[in-house]
Amino acid sequence: MSSNEEIKDEKSYTESIELTQEAFKHLENASRIGIDIGGSLAKIAYSSSYEYKTALFSDTENNSNSIYSVNEIKKTIPTLNFIKFETKYIDSAVDYIKRNLSSLEEPERAKSIRATGGGSHKYKELLSQKLDLEVKKEDEMSCLIMGCNFLLRHVPNEVFTIDYDTLEYEFKPVQTGNIFPYLLVNIGSGVSILKVESDDNFQRVGGSTIGGATLWGLGSLLTDAKNFDEIIELAEKGDNRNVDMLVKDIYGGSYDLLGLNDDLIASSLGKTTRSSHESVSREEYLKKFKQEDLARSVLIMICYDISQIATLHARIHNIDRIYFGGYFIHNCRVNMKFLKHGISYWSQGKMECLFLRHEGYLGAIGAFLKISQELDHTKYSWFENYAHSSTQSISRKRNDSNPFDCFELNQEDHKLVTCPLLDHESYIPDLVDLTKDEEARSYWLSCFERTIETYEKQCIKSYLEDNDEQTLRRASDFKKSYLNKLNELKESPFAFGRLTVRSLLDLREHCMAEFQFFDVYSNEKRDENKHGLELLGNRLDYIENINDLNEKWKELFRGFLAGNVYDYGAQSFIEKQKMGHLEKFTQALNSIDDSFHTMENYTDLIDKLKFNQYKCICIFVDNSGFDLILGVLPFVIEILKNKETKIILCANSKAAINDVTYQELTLVIKKACLLSDVLNDAFYKTQNLILIENGSASPCLDLSRININLAKAINFHKVDLIILEGMGRAVHTNFDAKFKCDSLKSAVIKNKWLAEKFKQLTNLKDNETKFEFLKEDKFPVLFKFEKFFP
Repeated sequence: MSSNEEIKDEKSYTESIELTQEAFKHLENASRIGIDIGGSLAKIAYSSSYEYKTALFSDTENNSNSIYSVNEIKKTIPTLNFIKFETKYIDSAVDYIKRNLSSLEEPERAKSIRATGGGSHKYKELLSQKLDLEVKKEDEMSCLIMGCNFLLRHVPNEVFTIDYDTLEYEFKPVQTGNIFPYLLVNIGSGVSILKVESDDNFQRVGGSTIGGATLWGLGSLLTDAKNFDEIIELAEKGDNRNVDMLVKDIYGGSYDLLGLNDDLIASSLGKTTRSSHESVSREEYLKKFKQEDLARSVLIMICYDISQIATLHARIHNIDRIYFGGYFIHNCRVNMKFLKHGISYWSQGKMECLFLRHEGYLGAIGAFLKISQELDHTKYSWFENYAHSSTQSISRKRNDSNPFDCFELNQEDHKLVTCPLLDHESYIPDLVDLTKDEEARSYWLSCFERTIETYEKQCIKSYLEDNDEQTLRRASDFKKSYLNKLNELKESPFAFGRLTVRSLLDLREHCMAEFQFFDVYSNEKRDENKHGLELLGNRLDYIENINDLNEKWKELFRGFLAGNVYDYGAQSFIEKQKMGHLEKFTQALNSIDDSFHTMENYTDLIDKLKFNQYKCICIFVDNSGFDLILGVLPFVIEILKNKETKIILCANSKAAINDVTYQELTLVIKKACLLSDVLNDAFYKTQNLILIENGSASPCLDLSRININLAKAINFHKVDLIILEGMGRAVHTNFDAKFKCDSLKSAVIKNKWLAEKFKQLTNLKDNETKFEFLKEDKFPVLFKFEKFFP
């Protein structure tokens, strides 16, 4: 490439950073800034905020034709933003920050920048002069640890290991209350090994002079590679067995007495030794060996050396979790592969070799936290905003088409904690890992692609009164943004961690929110709630007139399941609704497979309910309208007839499809109290009916992240039965969840592909559920009652 081409390329690159808001989201509201400047990459972390629209529900006047009003309000959401780019563009990036950063005159704004990394001294004057702020340097190791602790606590799907054969990522759940102790092995030019026992108790316990610079140096001497990344590219293509001496090269096979396999490396570069009888020049001798093989041998040697030293330190300090970080492993699976193999070998499979999805940001996050310590981020919970996060990291290659990498965390409205009755040690929320199941991944990505126009139209419909060009453009932009993300996930399914149906649903909600579309089914939910309340009295009378208790409970659960048919996220429901097949609740009752009462443990559940053996039942409800009012409420009212039993109804904190929100639930319950004395007394007098928001904004449910107030209520009221309702909460997530109490998972399976795949995915017995989709026009159901045995 000529010098002119390089200048043109660099100009194009810097302009892409300078001119796009995609890189520096919400920069105009940025306050505290932390920066980590390395030799290759610069990372910036800052806090900010943005306004978003949401719905406010309130009671209407008695003479109103509507059961409640829905108004639009604006709320401010705090964010943490992170961006990473090549250090050579730090000058233009700082210029961009200077131009776009609002005045720092407000008293709550930071008056300084915290900087760490090897370049913090070199670029200190540039940062100070251009931003007119004091630059304070922070210790690199303490920043790394603070950043690591933050990611482990606040970012789900952050931790992964790698499969040795396929090089695919395998994400590991992290018990956020039990992240210590661990070793952090930071591989830069050399290696530093840090033992971390708590937020404040950590120390460097060792290291090695053999690190990234060693690979770079030896690679430069042995190959024609001009930089670190070219050495890695060579190593990826090489075969070290051509230059390494193996056990079989010495002993003719395995050395069984010592337990040494024949293909074990006995001596790195052992086959390249030169005899004194060789008269050729060094250059000529080197030509006998492929540069790719030499590079791979050196890489393996260094990875195995580091992994052995790390294992020995872990054994000394009785630690079984080892995290690796540093540019040495950045976006480089082959390096991770050999580190993983080394740890597994030296520890005999007893220690975990772990990596972090955002390991490149550790220093910047730590520097940011240094300037934000008074905010105490442990008081808050955060979620990753997929719409504002990159799906691909910066490539190590020169012709990189991805000029920056960024991700964003948004603050939750509540502190989120693990459900206290969850068996959290074995808990993985999602039924299907789409990163592993290629068939399922292809199906669900295509499914979400096919239905995107439905949501585009619904976004426009929800703004019917101001259906102008701006609304049409926003809806089109939402569709484009979501489809772009789906296409990127086809190429990089690991981008947001474990790819699941839940993450795809959440991504769609995030993309809608990005273009200011919120609760787009609020009007439909309100209409269906009104219709449901009009029918509730008749439904209650019908159930009350059933004299046989067993038949009454059967009808209650039949209605509980039938209500779950009304799911706007299910295409089969939408199609039936368009044909007028579900206008009446009786049609829904007749549309489900009613053999649920023959399933395992059904009789045990009914006996416990009939004889009032539960103190408190916690129900995670699903949809608004018929589902809640005609399905769930009759069941709730029957339970509340026994004044010794309490019920907690948990609803979403924020809207997702037609799922009922806490605000809607409260208003609907107040209206329903006018139709049922039992409900009225339980809600207003005895407080046996408790309504709590669950902390979720998703059609699915991660029980390791629920509203802390709900967790406290579960403990306080001694919940002994948990009911999960709907496909999102009981099938896509939590199907395999185990509890320290009885549990019921109930759902109507409205997706044909899932119904056919379900048995294979779950290894269910035939008497636990039915799988023939729409047999005799019937939806299959899940009705899974599990008893807890202390």
